[in-house]
Amino acid sequence: MSFSHELRYGALAGVVKLLASTAFLLTGFVALSDDDYSRVVIAQGFAAAPSWDPSGTSWLPFPFWLKGSALRVLSNSFEVAQATSVFASAAALLPLYFAARFWGSTRWQATFGVALAGLLPYSVVLGAATPPDAFCAALIATAILTLGRSELAPLTLGGAALSIATLSRYESWPVALVFALVVLVRAIRLRSVALLGPAFLAIFGPVAWILHGALNHGDALFFVARVTQYQKALGLAPSSAWANGFRTPLALLRFEPEIMLLAFAVALLAAAKRTTPKTLAGGGWAACLALFLFLVWGDLRASTATHHAERTLLSLWMLAAILLVRGLGQLRVLLTRRDQAVLVCIAMLGITARFIWGGFSSFAPRSEERDIGVRAASLIPATDPVQVLTTDYGYFAILASLARPGLAKSADTHDPRTHAESPRGKRRVARFAHTGRTAGWWIVDRSLFNPERLSDCNQRVALENHQFLLVRLTDPVLCLR
Repeated sequence: MSFSHELRYGALAGVVKLLASTAFLLTGFVALSDDDYSRVVIAQGFAAAPSWDPSGTSWLPFPFWLKGSALRVLSNSFEVAQATSVFASAAALLPLYFAARFWGSTRWQATFGVALAGLLPYSVVLGAATPPDAFCAALIATAILTLGRSELAPLTLGGAALSIATLSRYESWPVALVFALVVLVRAIRLRSVALLGPAFLAIFGPVAWILHGALNHGDALFFVARVTQYQKALGLAPSSAWANGFRTPLALLRFEPEIMLLAFAVALLAAAKRTTPKTLAGGGWAACLALFLFLVWGDLRASTATHHAERTLLSLWMLAAILLVRGLGQLRVLLTRRDQAVLVCIAMLGITARFIWGGFSSFAPRSEERDIGVRAASLIPATDPVQVLTTDYGYFAILASLARPGLAKSADTHDPRTHAESPRGKRRVARFAHTGRTAGWWIVDRSLFNPERLSDCNQRVALENHQFLLVRLTDPVLCLR
């Protein structure tokens, strides 16, 4: 079949994902956590001044390159950043489709399997959020599927997918290591110099980032220390590390129970009927195991994701969806009505388990922050600096809505690692007096503003909502609590 014909089938799965994530946005979803807004702020900074490491933190750079480039070309708004993420998550299903075809799925099996992977609840939600979890998971799954072949084309697809994924999310690194080792062994066995290319693509990201750490941070593994320190400062380090080691195994079933139970049931049915459904190659299973153990190791070290840690499992759930559809395709002529009834009951059990265990623990709409940010951006002259003072990480939503990198800043970052050095109230504001940036426009949480001193400031409130005020201050130390 021609490439253009295959492209249409793969695009169909991507369109399904695009529509699902867009529909979810229409329900009112804005952000999964404050990280969504923080990433947009960093991307806006990249759009204004491109750099190799836009965040200057442990966050990997590719998502900021992608989102920042879109913001630079289109508009420096939160909506453009979110739309970029939605399109990227849908587009990432296209290489996953081709990987499924290389792996052995028929056109319709690949289309339905990849579409199902994109329709998983976590896939839909993460595809609508601004972090790179959804598109990175699809790229990881792409690489794992291509390990089932030894030809240059599929392995190049897998290596290219990992070159992007490893510069986006750390859970792709163990997969990249296994991929490179497996391909290297095949290159030696087949005496193929060309296969060294996919192996190099797979490990380029980790090697480049480790060198970046050694040269610019004085520590090749600086990102591990930063995440661990941050979690400890937040008080997230578990009292019993070994007990926390069970979090990932339980999350694998708990947060996508339907797909995991059905995949397991189909595997058992195949064994009972003495048929051998298409499964991952040995290298693919090794890559899945490496990813799983990496996540467990992160739990033990208290260096895993600081919120919704289960999102790092999305690539495994996507693979389960593709395996499930392929298995059902192979078993369809062997399934009796009793088998079908059993599968329906198992699906209902999974749905019941989802309701019992619950889905996402929380979202971060930050409605008041976004409202004051958007309205302030339309009122404040484009060249005027703005100071933001909030009681929590909500300042990221305000900064993202203002869309003024370099001009809008937060007077308090609320970084728990420097909490002891971050005084409250007037002393906190006074600490910034020497910068010369305290006078001017301020967006302030009402609880931090002293309305009794408003007349002393000889200023008026320019904008307000239920939680925030936009004021022009000449003496913030006098006017703020």
